[in-house]
Amino acid sequence: MRTVLVTGGTGTTGRRVANFLCARGVAVRTASRHPVAGDDQHMIFDWADPETFAAAVEGVDRVFLVAPLSDSDPAAAVGGFLDVAVAAGTRRVLDGDHATASVNMLTWLRREAAHDGPMWSNGAAGEIRLTRIAGHWRIARITVRPAWAEGNRGILDPAQ
Repeated sequence: MRTVLVTGGTGTTGRRVANFLCARGVAVRTASRHPVAGDDQHMIFDWADPETFAAAVEGVDRVFLVAPLSDSDPAAAVGGFLDVAVAAGTRRVLDGDHATASVNMLTWLRREAAHDGPMWSNGAAGEIRLTRIAGHWRIARITVRPAWAEGNRGILDPAQ
């Protein structure tokens, strides 16, 4: 059976994604920094604490990824997480790209291409996406790209 890990699973978008998948019979594990009372499928997960990664991805083959918003350069944390996820058997990552859209764009634009090109790239207007990371780990990556806006309203239509 397919199991999906939703990082940021108690946030606005993560919670909606988890509810959407559960309503369709998909096994879902949510992950966030804080415990959820009565939810045995919720894992403590903190981008700043790599020790939380392995337990979150155990038995998971798909991940809905909400990158860390508090980090102006989340590539290192995301990269470390993907290493652990792939080693545990994860084969598909849905990048909740809206999470990176609010990150300070000047950080991206000033970044030197010191690692065979940027880990993150700025594409079309309003699009910031993982580029090299998914190819490096040989996993499928699908990116969700909303219209350019601050916030995440309208990303998921609850009726769908």
